[in-house]
Amino acid sequence: MTLRFFVIIGTLILMCFVTSLLVSYRYFFTLPTINENIKDYQNRELLSLEIALNREFVFLKTLNYDYAVWDDSYDFMTSFDKDYIESNYVDDTFKSLKIDGVFIYDMNFKQVYGHTFDYIQEQSFELPEFDLNTHLPNRTILPYKKIRQNASVF
Repeated sequence: MTLRFFVIIGTLILMCFVTSLLVSYRYFFTLPTINENIKDYQNRELLSLEIALNREFVFLKTLNYDYAVWDDSYDFMTSFDKDYIESNYVDDTFKSLKIDGVFIYDMNFKQVYGHTFDYIQEQSFELPEFDLNTHLPNRTILPYKKIRQNASVF
């Protein structure tokens, strides 16, 4: 065994030791910090999404309430007069209110009226999820819990 052999072995051991220190530091200190930063960023993104959705729900509740308290809407549900549809749900209504669809159901989940219109692209589109006879879990959109419980299909 020569001195040269001990120098090479010592250098290799030192390099392995330094490499293991760097990898350990990365794994135990840097990586958890990066994961926490990513987690915080994602939580902020989710909070932003929740705020935006809550704002939209307030708008939709207001819009739904406005249409619900109109006498014309009540009269339409009793008479099914087409003049109501022609005067209230033209394509300009969707553009001015910035909504993509209107669906009116009776208490038995039968769709009385439904129309979709993409107000940005200005064209109609299909939305089969609002057929409450084929998509039964979507019946929870009915706001009255008592009626929803009586018509439970789950």
